[in-house]
Amino acid sequence: MRSLGIEMGFECTNPVILYVNLMLFAAAGNADRTLELRRDSPLPDVGEGVPTPDMAKVVNRLKVMCGLNPVTLAKATEGQIRFNCLGKDFLANCRFDDAGEVKCSIRIHEKDAQHAAAG
Repeated sequence: MRSLGIEMGFECTNPVILYVNLMLFAAAGNADRTLELRRDSPLPDVGEGVPTPDMAKVVNRLKVMCGLNPVTLAKATEGQIRFNCLGKDFLANCRFDDAGEVKCSIRIHEKDAQHAAAG
């Protein structure tokens, strides 16, 4: 698991990195804090003027953020991403299934809330 220190207010010129960061921030703000990147569905819109990249590039970026090799995986694999959004720490549990209908499922938890529930 890697912590990349993603924070709001960043300056990013790579459109895939920008898109993925904004996608994670938006998911962290949703009530259910989940995302499913499905083979047969378009990627979510993350904001006006932000181009939506190719699904493969988004999934590969998420793999890299999890510390995984961005290649086609023979079996389902899991990883985690730590990030900060508006002063709150989050943990995104990602499951990659390159052969499946859902290419990547993401469940996001607020780190402080996760530790409080465990204690």
